[in-house]
Amino acid sequence: MRPATFEYLAPKTLEEALELVGDDSRPLAGGQSLIALMNLRFATPEALVDLQGIPDLTRISDDGEFIRIGAMASQADTETNSIVLNSVPLVAECIREIGHWQIRTRGTVGGNLAHSDPASELPAVMVTLGAHYHLASKRGERKIPAVEFHQGAYDTALDPDEILTHIAVPKQKPTERSALNESVRAAGAYAIAGTTSILERNNETCLRAKLVLFATGSKPYEVQGLNSVLVGKELNSGSFSEASELVASQAPHFDDFHATAEQRKQIFRALSERVLQETWQKFQVGSS
Repeated sequence: MRPATFEYLAPKTLEEALELVGDDSRPLAGGQSLIALMNLRFATPEALVDLQGIPDLTRISDDGEFIRIGAMASQADTETNSIVLNSVPLVAECIREIGHWQIRTRGTVGGNLAHSDPASELPAVMVTLGAHYHLASKRGERKIPAVEFHQGAYDTALDPDEILTHIAVPKQKPTERSALNESVRAAGAYAIAGTTSILERNNETCLRAKLVLFATGSKPYEVQGLNSVLVGKELNSGSFSEASELVASQAPHFDDFHATAEQRKQIFRALSERVLQETWQKFQVGSS
Protein backbone atom coordinates (compact mmCIF):
# COMPACT_ATOMS: atom_id res chain seq x y z
CA MET A 1 0.00 0.00 0.00
CA ARG A 2 0.99 3.60 -0.54
CA PRO A 3 -0.25 6.67 1.33
CA ALA A 4 -2.73 9.06 -0.17
CA THR A 5 -1.26 12.21 -1.69
CA PHE A 6 -0.08 14.71 0.92
CA GLU A 7 1.94 17.91 1.15
CA TYR A 8 5.26 17.85 3.02
CA LEU A 9 6.06 20.93 5.13
CA ALA A 10 9.35 21.52 6.97
CA PRO A 11 9.18 24.52 9.34
CA LYS A 12 12.36 25.77 11.03
CA THR A 13 10.76 27.27 14.13
CA LEU A 14 8.04 26.26 16.55
CA GLU A 15 6.08 29.41 15.72
CA GLU A 16 6.07 28.48 12.04
CA ALA A 17 5.01 24.91 12.85
CA LEU A 18 2.09 26.13 14.96
CA GLU A 19 0.81 28.11 11.97
CA LEU A 20 0.75 24.92 9.90
CA VAL A 21 -0.78 22.22 12.10
CA GLY A 22 -4.53 21.74 12.30
CA ASP A 23 -7.42 19.46 11.40
CA ASP A 24 -6.04 18.54 7.98
CA SER A 25 -2.32 18.59 8.77
CA ARG A 26 -0.47 16.36 11.21
CA PRO A 27 2.84 16.94 13.01
CA LEU A 28 5.51 14.42 12.00
CA ALA A 29 7.95 13.27 14.69
CA GLY A 30 9.80 9.97 14.13
CA GLY A 31 6.99 8.85 11.85
CA GLN A 32 7.27 5.15 12.57
CA SER A 33 3.64 4.79 13.60
CA LEU A 34 2.05 7.56 11.54
CA ILE A 35 3.64 6.55 8.22
CA ALA A 36 2.55 2.94 8.72
CA LEU A 37 -1.02 4.12 9.33
CA MET A 38 -0.85 6.31 6.22
CA ASN A 39 0.39 3.42 4.11
CA LEU A 40 -2.68 1.46 5.18
CA ARG A 41 -4.91 4.50 4.52
CA PHE A 42 -6.00 4.49 8.17
CA ALA A 43 -4.68 8.06 8.34
CA THR A 44 -5.01 10.43 5.38
CA PRO A 45 -3.73 13.89 6.36
CA GLU A 46 -3.56 16.49 3.64
CA ALA A 47 -0.18 17.67 4.95
CA LEU A 48 2.64 16.51 7.22
CA VAL A 49 4.44 19.12 9.31
CA ASP A 50 7.94 17.74 9.93
CA LEU A 51 9.24 18.88 13.33
CA GLN A 52 12.79 17.58 12.92
CA GLY A 53 14.14 20.94 11.79
CA ILE A 54 13.28 22.67 15.09
CA PRO A 55 16.39 22.37 17.31
CA ASP A 56 14.77 23.45 20.59
CA LEU A 57 12.40 20.48 20.49
CA THR A 58 15.34 18.05 20.83
CA ARG A 59 16.85 19.64 23.96
CA ILE A 60 17.31 17.65 27.19
CA SER A 61 18.18 19.77 30.24
CA ASP A 62 18.13 19.97 34.02
CA ASP A 63 15.53 22.58 34.94
CA GLY A 64 15.95 22.41 38.72
CA GLU A 65 13.33 20.09 40.20
CA PHE A 66 12.55 18.62 36.78
CA ILE A 67 14.34 17.12 33.80
CA ARG A 68 13.13 18.68 30.57
CA ILE A 69 12.99 16.23 27.66
CA GLY A 70 12.24 17.77 24.29
CA ALA A 71 9.48 15.99 22.43
CA MET A 72 11.71 15.52 19.39
CA ALA A 73 14.62 14.05 21.37
CA SER A 74 15.30 10.64 19.88
CA GLN A 75 14.73 7.65 22.10
CA ALA A 76 18.34 6.56 21.53
CA ASP A 77 19.76 9.92 22.61
CA THR A 78 17.47 10.04 25.64
CA GLU A 79 18.39 6.51 26.68
CA THR A 80 22.11 7.38 26.86
CA ASN A 81 21.85 10.98 28.07
CA SER A 82 23.78 11.47 31.33
CA ILE A 83 21.15 13.85 32.77
CA VAL A 84 18.43 11.27 32.22
CA LEU A 85 20.55 8.39 33.54
CA ASN A 86 21.45 10.27 36.72
CA SER A 87 18.17 12.02 37.53
CA VAL A 88 15.31 9.98 35.98
CA PRO A 89 16.86 6.52 35.46
CA LEU A 90 13.49 4.81 34.96
CA VAL A 91 13.06 6.72 31.69
CA ALA A 92 16.33 5.30 30.35
CA GLU A 93 15.50 1.82 31.66
CA CYS A 94 12.13 1.99 29.93
CA ILE A 95 13.46 3.18 26.58
CA ARG A 96 15.88 0.25 26.43
CA GLU A 97 12.80 -1.99 26.16
CA ILE A 98 11.31 -0.13 23.17
CA GLY A 99 11.85 -2.06 19.95
CA HIS A 100 15.47 -2.33 18.85
CA TRP A 101 18.33 0.16 18.66
CA GLN A 102 17.65 1.01 15.01
CA ILE A 103 14.05 1.85 15.90
CA ARG A 104 15.09 4.02 18.84
CA THR A 105 17.51 6.06 16.71
CA ARG A 106 14.54 7.22 14.64
CA GLY A 107 11.71 7.15 17.18
CA THR A 108 11.18 10.19 19.40
CA VAL A 109 10.02 10.49 23.00
CA GLY A 110 7.19 12.87 22.10
CA GLY A 111 6.09 10.81 19.13
CA ASN A 112 5.78 7.71 21.31
CA LEU A 113 3.77 9.57 23.94
CA ALA A 114 1.49 11.31 21.45
CA HIS A 115 0.75 7.96 19.76
CA SER A 116 -0.40 6.63 23.18
CA ASP A 117 -0.25 2.93 22.41
CA PRO A 118 -1.67 1.12 25.47
CA ALA A 119 1.07 -1.53 25.20
CA SER A 120 3.88 1.03 25.19
CA GLU A 121 6.16 1.36 28.20
CA LEU A 122 6.85 5.09 28.04
CA PRO A 123 3.34 6.44 28.82
CA ALA A 124 3.15 4.19 31.89
CA VAL A 125 6.56 5.37 33.09
CA MET A 126 5.55 9.02 32.73
CA VAL A 127 2.38 8.36 34.74
CA THR A 128 4.44 6.56 37.39
CA LEU A 129 6.91 9.44 37.71
CA GLY A 130 4.22 12.13 37.78
CA ALA A 131 5.48 13.85 34.62
CA HIS A 132 3.78 16.83 32.99
CA TYR A 133 3.46 17.38 29.25
CA HIS A 134 3.82 20.87 27.80
CA LEU A 135 1.63 21.63 24.78
CA ALA A 136 1.68 24.67 22.50
CA SER A 137 -0.68 26.15 19.92
CA LYS A 138 -1.35 29.58 18.41
CA ARG A 139 -3.79 30.03 21.31
CA GLY A 140 -1.01 29.70 23.87
CA GLU A 141 0.61 27.03 26.03
CA ARG A 142 -0.73 24.59 28.59
CA LYS A 143 0.66 21.96 30.94
CA ILE A 144 -1.16 18.70 31.57
CA PRO A 145 -0.32 15.75 33.87
CA ALA A 146 0.61 12.52 32.11
CA VAL A 147 -2.26 10.71 33.80
CA GLU A 148 -4.74 13.12 32.18
CA PHE A 149 -3.00 13.27 28.80
CA HIS A 150 -3.47 9.57 28.01
CA GLN A 151 -7.23 9.25 27.65
CA GLY A 152 -7.52 5.88 25.91
CA ALA A 153 -6.03 3.69 23.20
CA TYR A 154 -4.34 6.06 20.72
CA ASP A 155 -6.37 8.89 22.26
CA THR A 156 -4.82 11.88 24.02
CA ALA A 157 -5.69 15.35 25.27
CA LEU A 158 -3.86 16.94 22.32
CA ASP A 159 -6.07 19.24 20.26
CA PRO A 160 -5.60 19.14 16.45
CA ASP A 161 -3.81 22.49 16.47
CA GLU A 162 -1.44 21.62 19.33
CA ILE A 163 2.12 20.33 19.40
CA LEU A 164 3.71 18.48 22.32
CA THR A 165 6.87 20.51 22.92
CA HIS A 166 8.51 18.88 25.94
CA ILE A 167 8.01 16.68 28.98
CA ALA A 168 8.91 17.75 32.52
CA VAL A 169 9.87 14.74 34.66
CA PRO A 170 10.42 15.15 38.43
CA LYS A 171 13.92 14.16 39.50
CA GLN A 172 14.24 10.96 41.51
CA LYS A 173 14.93 11.68 45.18
CA PRO A 174 17.82 9.97 47.00
CA THR A 175 15.17 8.15 49.05
CA GLU A 176 13.40 6.78 45.93
CA ARG A 177 13.99 3.88 43.59
CA SER A 178 12.04 2.73 40.53
CA ALA A 179 11.83 -0.23 38.16
CA LEU A 180 10.02 -1.74 35.18
CA ASN A 181 9.12 -5.35 34.50
CA GLU A 182 7.12 -6.77 31.60
CA SER A 183 6.18 -9.93 29.79
CA VAL A 184 6.96 -9.96 26.06
CA ARG A 185 6.73 -12.58 23.32
CA ALA A 186 10.20 -11.69 22.03
CA ALA A 187 12.87 -9.07 22.63
CA GLY A 188 11.71 -5.74 21.23
CA ALA A 189 8.08 -6.80 20.89
CA TYR A 190 5.15 -5.05 22.50
CA ALA A 191 4.38 -6.20 26.03
CA ILE A 192 1.65 -8.71 26.79
CA ALA A 193 1.57 -7.25 30.30
CA GLY A 194 3.76 -4.70 32.05
CA THR A 195 4.33 -2.98 35.38
CA THR A 196 6.31 0.04 36.58
CA SER A 197 6.85 1.02 40.20
CA ILE A 198 8.37 3.66 42.43
CA LEU A 199 9.07 3.30 46.15
CA GLU A 200 10.22 5.83 48.71
CA ARG A 201 11.61 4.63 52.02
CA ASN A 202 13.08 5.72 55.33
CA ASN A 203 15.50 3.02 56.49
CA GLU A 204 13.47 -0.16 55.87
CA THR A 205 10.04 1.51 56.14
CA CYS A 206 8.01 2.48 53.08
CA LEU A 207 6.99 6.15 52.85
CA ARG A 208 5.32 6.07 49.43
CA ALA A 209 4.46 3.47 46.83
CA LYS A 210 3.10 3.67 43.30
CA LEU A 211 2.57 0.91 40.77
CA VAL A 212 1.23 1.40 37.24
CA LEU A 213 0.09 -1.32 34.83
CA PHE A 214 0.25 -1.18 31.05
CA ALA A 215 -0.65 -3.43 28.11
CA THR A 216 -4.01 -3.95 29.78
CA GLY A 217 -7.07 -1.80 29.24
CA SER A 218 -6.83 1.26 27.03
CA LYS A 219 -4.35 3.38 28.99
CA PRO A 220 -1.89 3.17 31.92
CA TYR A 221 -3.66 2.10 35.11
CA GLU A 222 -2.48 3.11 38.59
CA VAL A 223 -3.17 0.45 41.20
CA GLN A 224 -5.48 1.82 43.89
CA GLY A 225 -4.93 1.28 47.62
CA LEU A 226 -1.26 0.33 47.32
CA ASN A 227 -0.18 2.81 49.98
CA SER A 228 -2.52 1.21 52.51
CA VAL A 229 -0.75 -2.11 51.91
CA LEU A 230 2.86 -0.88 51.91
CA VAL A 231 3.24 2.54 53.58
CA GLY A 232 4.46 2.36 57.16
CA LYS A 233 5.50 -1.26 56.73
CA GLU A 234 8.88 -2.87 56.30
CA LEU A 235 9.74 -3.55 52.68
CA ASN A 236 10.12 -7.32 52.30
CA SER A 237 8.87 -10.27 50.29
CA GLY A 238 5.81 -10.64 52.52
CA SER A 239 4.57 -7.10 51.94
CA PHE A 240 5.25 -7.38 48.22
CA SER A 241 3.28 -10.62 48.02
CA GLU A 242 0.34 -8.89 49.71
CA ALA A 243 0.62 -6.02 47.22
CA SER A 244 0.62 -8.44 44.28
CA GLU A 245 -2.71 -9.87 45.43
CA LEU A 246 -4.13 -6.36 45.39
CA VAL A 247 -2.85 -5.90 41.86
CA ALA A 248 -4.36 -9.19 40.70
CA SER A 249 -7.75 -8.13 42.06
CA GLN A 250 -7.68 -4.85 40.11
CA ALA A 251 -5.87 -5.50 36.85
CA PRO A 252 -8.25 -5.31 33.88
CA HIS A 253 -8.35 -8.79 32.35
CA PHE A 254 -9.39 -9.85 28.87
CA ASP A 255 -8.98 -12.75 26.46
CA ASP A 256 -7.01 -12.47 23.24
CA PHE A 257 -4.69 -14.66 21.17
CA HIS A 258 -1.77 -13.91 23.52
CA ALA A 259 -3.37 -14.96 26.82
CA THR A 260 -6.66 -15.68 28.54
CA ALA A 261 -8.07 -13.34 31.18
CA GLU A 262 -7.06 -15.77 33.93
CA GLN A 263 -3.54 -16.09 32.55
CA ARG A 264 -3.23 -12.30 32.49
CA LYS A 265 -4.33 -12.14 36.11
CA GLN A 266 -1.55 -14.53 37.08
CA ILE A 267 0.98 -12.68 34.92
CA PHE A 268 0.18 -9.36 36.59
CA ARG A 269 0.37 -10.96 40.03
CA ALA A 270 3.86 -12.27 39.25
CA LEU A 271 5.07 -9.12 37.49
CA SER A 272 3.93 -6.78 40.24
CA GLU A 273 5.67 -8.78 42.96
CA ARG A 274 8.79 -8.99 40.83
CA VAL A 275 8.92 -5.27 39.99
CA LEU A 276 8.50 -4.31 43.66
CA GLN A 277 11.26 -6.74 44.62
CA GLU A 278 13.54 -5.28 41.95
CA THR A 279 12.79 -1.73 43.13
CA TRP A 280 13.58 -2.70 46.73
CA GLN A 281 16.81 -4.46 45.70
CA LYS A 282 18.05 -1.24 44.12
CA PHE A 283 18.08 0.27 47.60
CA GLN A 284 20.26 -2.61 48.82
CA VAL A 285 22.90 -2.22 46.13
CA GLY A 286 22.73 1.59 46.14
CA SER A 287 21.84 1.81 42.47
CA SER A 288 19.20 3.92 40.79
